[in-house]
Amino acid sequence: MRPTSEAEKTLTDPRRRGNHSFRLLLAFLLALVLPSAIALPSQAFAASQDGQGSQGSQSGTSYTNKSDYQTSSAGLTITLISSTPVVTAESGFKAVIRIRTNRAIRSGTVELFTNPTYLFPNSSSISDWASGKADSSAITTSQSLGTATLPAMKTGDSRTVDISLDSSQQTLTSMTWGAKPLLISVKAVAPLGSQITTTLRTFLTRSNADRPEKDLPKLGLVFLLPVTSRLEQGQAPSSQALRRLVQGEGAIAVKNLSAFLYPTSKESKSRQETLQKLASDYSFLNLVADPRLAGTLVGSKISAFSQSDGLDINTISQVKSSSWPETGINEETLKAQTSDDLAKRAGTKAASSPIALSNKTTAWTLDSLTQARTLGYKTVLSQKGFSDLEDSTVHTDKVTVPTSAGDVTVLTADRNLSSSHMDQAMSVNKTIAYSAFYETQAPYEKRILLVNLGTSWADRGEGGYQAYLKSLRAFLGTVHNLPWVETKQLTDLIAADSHYSPDQAKTMAQANEPVTEGTAVDAYRSALAQLSKDKANLRDFRDHVLVPSKNRGQSSSANAQGLSKGNVRKDSQATAPGYTLQNSDSWISGLEKSLEAIAQRGFTWDATPESVSKQGEDIHAVIRALAAAIQLNRVGSLNAVSDKVTLPVTITNDLPFPIQVGLRGTVEKDVAQNLGISLTPVDGITVGAHDDQQVSMTVSVLSGRRGKARISLVDRRGKAFGTASSTQIIGSFAVNGPVGYAIIALAVVLGLLGAYRQTKRALQGKTAAGNETAPIRPGG
Repeated sequence: MRPTSEAEKTLTDPRRRGNHSFRLLLAFLLALVLPSAIALPSQAFAASQDGQGSQGSQSGTSYTNKSDYQTSSAGLTITLISSTPVVTAESGFKAVIRIRTNRAIRSGTVELFTNPTYLFPNSSSISDWASGKADSSAITTSQSLGTATLPAMKTGDSRTVDISLDSSQQTLTSMTWGAKPLLISVKAVAPLGSQITTTLRTFLTRSNADRPEKDLPKLGLVFLLPVTSRLEQGQAPSSQALRRLVQGEGAIAVKNLSAFLYPTSKESKSRQETLQKLASDYSFLNLVADPRLAGTLVGSKISAFSQSDGLDINTISQVKSSSWPETGINEETLKAQTSDDLAKRAGTKAASSPIALSNKTTAWTLDSLTQARTLGYKTVLSQKGFSDLEDSTVHTDKVTVPTSAGDVTVLTADRNLSSSHMDQAMSVNKTIAYSAFYETQAPYEKRILLVNLGTSWADRGEGGYQAYLKSLRAFLGTVHNLPWVETKQLTDLIAADSHYSPDQAKTMAQANEPVTEGTAVDAYRSALAQLSKDKANLRDFRDHVLVPSKNRGQSSSANAQGLSKGNVRKDSQATAPGYTLQNSDSWISGLEKSLEAIAQRGFTWDATPESVSKQGEDIHAVIRALAAAIQLNRVGSLNAVSDKVTLPVTITNDLPFPIQVGLRGTVEKDVAQNLGISLTPVDGITVGAHDDQQVSMTVSVLSGRRGKARISLVDRRGKAFGTASSTQIIGSFAVNGPVGYAIIALAVVLGLLGAYRQTKRALQGKTAAGNETAPIRPGG
């Protein structure tokens, strides 16, 4: 009889069957409950602790950004599409919120909480609330503003809810003047009954328009927008312009090489039009423009011009390097007078004298301020240093520092008002909250603060600039109507009284330490090293590859227009002084200037360590283009039928001047059979401008050998450059060589030996036949 299995015992035994069913049910329930339990947040504020999330949407004058307007936790994402940033006695309040879920929910509630009488004690508490660092016990938000219900939602669903309150709502009517914390809380119920909570933190501000505080001195704000050529004309040189320069496709004025390499694109023109319209609509917006752009900003109100090309005088003076002369940056290029002259030639004027801008990571030192004053700058903009401690009362953003070269006015952008714009869609609620806090902080003091609107797009690059300008329009339209704010001009700030004495300001400058190490300094030095290396490569090319031409392109052997093939259009300016095709020296000078122009784009006040590093790659692009213009045509495989053969090699010169080079061939020695192959060097090969030349290399190869040969271009010193070409060489057995004769001799010997053996067999066969004995027959 077959024994009963354990499975059968379980099915037939009632006790086992019950236990088995219970275990299956328990496993099923755990499978449903555990994912929900694991996803539950540890506390109500867990979702907003890091303050990070992907960017939300933007609608009208409403903004979203990474720190204040979106949060995600436990499968729920909250995005604040819009909210009323400033509450008045008649305004009421409205918020539009989007909820997205990556898990199913049965139902939910969206509720807004605030503290109508809370006063932020300092500016850091505002930052802490926005970033989620402040816990709920420090800032309580227990009073409800309003609620909305969420229906059942499937995984991946999205719902938008509106919460609207009229002006009579109790919490609104009890709200005191100033910035208030606003907490958006979403509570949802999972299918199995577990509760999910996600929160988002932002601000709302009660206006003082109907309060006694409205008669106090208003907070003066100067909105400054720097405009640099690096972003207006692009960050990388035009590849087409670079090719035209290297290959001599038309004469180019050496003094205009920067504009030639960085042409104004259609996108740039569109951005400039948007910028000009913005400055026209909001007359309080102060543009500080690169004088190189003066011609494109004719008709716009310019508050001041910056240093030429936006070169960062502050950082340049602090980063010590022997390579600075290689950049073409000198006192003349950095002078304030140079900036003035460029603007005047373009027919554009500014309200104040040139201002030297600096980046956000390098503080002005007393030495760098002295250098700026020596160069003619009476005013500089600072984004670091010269500010009070974070939690102290802010004062007018101006100090006057006495230096050995004269007094320098330092304007310092307010860190909180400026840094709050670091996201593409600006944190309007937080900016308004900061401004209200500053007004309540010192309501009886007349102050002018500087808001640097350039900090938000200096890091984002060319692509986000146009979008930023559109966002900026909505922002300016909101903040300039704040009843406690008075917009000011840059000239007002420059003329304002400083809270600090000159001696105090000098002490601040002396406390700022020069930059000697760090990512920014490393990036600067790396770019400088690349520039020095490539300038040395260019000089080597001039001295050891190029055939000098002093005859203004008239000689057919050194024709600047490449008439040997006619590949370059004729240009009446080819022989004009100051143009790249005047002669070979002018062309090389143009290439050197192009290296300097590209390098200078990396040493601007709005550059970042990443953009400076990228500039090193752009610098080397000139040398790469130069090497690519001299090419070896691809060589096919070579079958050698004798011990010496010729290998045809074609050299193409796409440059506007002739070259003289050589060829070298090397054979890979990785296997023994390659040892019998060698290539004879060829020197003194002259190739005309925009021409090609075929050269024969002698290849020596032993019969039966094969190998891979590498053909390289070399300069007149024998130093390899450019891209090498490879070919396969196979040595066949040659009849007229020693080996061939040996094979023939061996074949003759073997043939004679074979004939001999055949003859011998035949003779032996006949002899054997003559010696045969007749058989004896019986009876014979």
